[in-house]
Amino acid sequence: MTLVACYLDKLKVLGFEGDICQDIASRSVMSTDNSVYQLMPTTVLYPKHHDDVVKIFQLATQEAFKQLTFSARGGGTGTNGQSLTTGIMIVFTKYMNNIININLAEQSVTVQPGVILDQLNNYLKPYGYFFAPNLSPSNRATLGGMLSTDASGKGSCLYGKTSQHILALKQVTVDGKVLNTFLKSTNDISDITELNITKSITNICTQYKNQVATIYPKLLRYMTGYDLAHVCQGEQIDISRIVTGAEGTLTVVTELKLKITKIPSFKVLFVLKHQSFEEALAAAEWINQQKPSAVEVVDETVMQLAQKDMSFGQVRSILLTNNNMVPNAISLVEFIAKDEKDLDLKKKLFTQCLLAHMQISSLGYHLTDIQKDMQALWLLRKRSVELIGKLPEARRPVSGIEDTVVDPKYLKNYIMDLKKLLDHYGLKYAMYGHIDAGCIHVRPALDLTNAEDKKIYHQLSNQVAQLVQSYHGLIWGEHGKGFRSEYIKQFVGEEIYQAFKEVKTIFDPYNRLNPGKIVAPKNIQTSILTIDAIKKADFINQISMQDKRHYVSALLCNGNAACLQYNPNEVICPSYKVTKNPVHSPKGRASILNNWLLHKNDKNRHDSKKIAQECLGAFESCLGCKACIQQCPVAVNIPQLKSKFYQDFFKKNKRKLKHYCILYAEKIHLWLARIPRVMNYIFHLKISQYVFNKIGFVSMPCYSIETWQRIKNNHQLTVFDKQKHLHPSRDSKCLYLLVDWLCACYNPNIVLQAYELFQALGYKVYLLEGIENGKAFYNLGMRNKFEKIVNKNSRLFNLLNKTTGMIVGFDPSLTLLYRDEYAEISQENSRLNILLLQELLMQIFCMKKQESTYLSVVLRKKKMNLHYYLFLHCTECTNETIQSTQWQSIFEQIGLSLTVVKVGCCGMAGSYGYELSHVNHSKKLFEMSWQRAMREYSVHQDNMLVTGFSCREQVKRLMGFTPKHPIQVLHDLFLS
Repeated sequence: MTLVACYLDKLKVLGFEGDICQDIASRSVMSTDNSVYQLMPTTVLYPKHHDDVVKIFQLATQEAFKQLTFSARGGGTGTNGQSLTTGIMIVFTKYMNNIININLAEQSVTVQPGVILDQLNNYLKPYGYFFAPNLSPSNRATLGGMLSTDASGKGSCLYGKTSQHILALKQVTVDGKVLNTFLKSTNDISDITELNITKSITNICTQYKNQVATIYPKLLRYMTGYDLAHVCQGEQIDISRIVTGAEGTLTVVTELKLKITKIPSFKVLFVLKHQSFEEALAAAEWINQQKPSAVEVVDETVMQLAQKDMSFGQVRSILLTNNNMVPNAISLVEFIAKDEKDLDLKKKLFTQCLLAHMQISSLGYHLTDIQKDMQALWLLRKRSVELIGKLPEARRPVSGIEDTVVDPKYLKNYIMDLKKLLDHYGLKYAMYGHIDAGCIHVRPALDLTNAEDKKIYHQLSNQVAQLVQSYHGLIWGEHGKGFRSEYIKQFVGEEIYQAFKEVKTIFDPYNRLNPGKIVAPKNIQTSILTIDAIKKADFINQISMQDKRHYVSALLCNGNAACLQYNPNEVICPSYKVTKNPVHSPKGRASILNNWLLHKNDKNRHDSKKIAQECLGAFESCLGCKACIQQCPVAVNIPQLKSKFYQDFFKKNKRKLKHYCILYAEKIHLWLARIPRVMNYIFHLKISQYVFNKIGFVSMPCYSIETWQRIKNNHQLTVFDKQKHLHPSRDSKCLYLLVDWLCACYNPNIVLQAYELFQALGYKVYLLEGIENGKAFYNLGMRNKFEKIVNKNSRLFNLLNKTTGMIVGFDPSLTLLYRDEYAEISQENSRLNILLLQELLMQIFCMKKQESTYLSVVLRKKKMNLHYYLFLHCTECTNETIQSTQWQSIFEQIGLSLTVVKVGCCGMAGSYGYELSHVNHSKKLFEMSWQRAMREYSVHQDNMLVTGFSCREQVKRLMGFTPKHPIQVLHDLFLS
């Protein structure tokens, strides 16, 4: 038995209640963060509470286990490998993510380290407070991680860094002792461990006081971690200040008491539109003199990428210049005030200054105090790092020099010198950040699988360190040190470096907490990790070229962890949200897939089959929402990777019967739906339920009692016949309605209503039926079969696209398959022009706006003053070509109001919600988002609209009613 295995066995005996993960998948996903480095931990521990953490370290004090090392981890958003380890990793996001209490009298809140920043601020908002440090990855960054790097972000000149908002910490030392630290006098300390630490730290502060005062740069983004400058305050001392920014190298924090700030009631945001990034930099010092609460800047590269982003439509009209162009760079300048009078004065003064100094913003400016607009503009800035990740080249933006900081008065000159250095290497890059704090983020694009680029990365890092030091700045102004700890001695000198080693020795004399970061203890002969350490790219280079090309999307994952975000009303990533296990996220799936690719051809690797099985388990939990394709900064396409992996995996492994039921569901259900009463009765028999369970299903949805065949015949609907109806250019008002199997089996009435609606709008309608969609074959990796279906259908669709008619589909997930997955597989490799219902209606209503029949409907219905609530299918929410406001615009044009409700995935996702292995997660996902929203609007149940078939079935199953499709409302309106 290995040492780690023995330790873990004893940990269980001690009563450790959390999760112990030694599987390759769990370790793989934790081997990377948002940096370029990769280290595989031996074990991942998810403690459930503080006592679990105490047990971890009390056991580790035994002589037999003193070789073991430990690293704590939060959201994994670190850009410099701060939490990466080859030892045991302790992760707080799964269980220790609770807000413990709030004390409004002392303006404080107490939280566990796994709490997400957005989660905390959403909790505080009803009380009128927020936690002031404002980070770009606020939807996945944990408070423990923010403490670890002493994070700051937007508005730090006004609000300061995380360390300035820490009131108290509960910590566990490496020998399992508990410290409760806050600002106090030595005389008030009764705990012997804390007293000894406090006295030793006080002595170090006294000994090195003059050196710290002389050497530490005088910056708002001051030197952090082992903070000898701020730990002693008069006669009192706060050990928390030493620990904050120490990256888990001194203690492990299990509870944080934080200072909270009142939300400003009055805000205004100026958008300065610049001809160039240099113009924005030149304005920095002048803008800072006006004392805004925050100043952020975005350069040309980010602005160009932003215009291709889904969110840009929300800010486009604001950003346009007088000549209707998007500016090359912008500055966002925010002012806050205590009352409206004070805000008006600040607006007036800054506006006068802008008019007097037109060169500051040569393309004009925009002023807004509208909350929605301000949020959209700040979101654009927050998404900068995600946008630059989408550069479509082999060279990708990398971290390492992205958070240098200098005095703002030197910023322009420093950035000009930095640009010269980057240009010397011929690198592409983007710049954005906090010009008020003198911190500009830059990520040069490099291909670290290329030996020459790897060499440039190391050279550039060293040269930037020298350059920023020449401007009396720091190379780590915001994102921590991690593998960049090698530069500490260069910036602080030998004496203070030795002081840091003394601090490390006091807390962790044997170098067991996050070893290799910051410094090593005195008398320990071990080296600090450096930027030359092993990187993700080194592992990618070991994968065969064929596999690299086939699975290219997985290799793009840069560990940014956008898929691990907290918000239940965002689609990405439902399987992670419901499990809190990062293995079941795009990042996790990409990580284990890369590990499988690395070893799948290694015949000497005894666990290759195990890796493949774990990879299969990670992909099986994917709901196929496709949010990763659009919302992941580097567009890791998990549905595509799943399809390809399944194809490879099931060449050598047997499929379950459940797979075949899903694969041939289209054909099976179309036949069974012809006798709905009989089949619905059979489905509800106990023996049927038993069979379903044995196969892997919980139940089946009921077929429509009125069959598609009967509706089609009774209403004499025209079914498309290639021989009769394919006549290009003959009928300019022709529509082809694509009847998918879900509509035919379960909602044929919706097809009828759509048919009648479009006829009423003056169109000749043909029904396309009996066309096998093939979605299941793609999802489950039968790609050869899917390719045959694609090529057959594409020939027909391309013929129809050459006519003047338009093809429209019903169910969003099936319709979008024709546009996306068909384009991936099709021999012609082009997107089919098949519209969703709302896209077609937008076109029709734009054309019919002046017709009297249309106007009469508008006038008649405006008197009814109806309001509807729309819940979109997740594939609609995450597709860049679809605007969530389209249905809203359609309803407004006919005099009805509609709110698009912001929700995540409903949890049904095709067959997922009917599968025995997923049904509990399916229901929980629905409860997290849809159920809450539907209960909020429960008095408007009759006016709730849902576009997706699976979503409507989920609502029917869990809420007890079937919401309408929006087409049904329009049908009733036009044909009433």
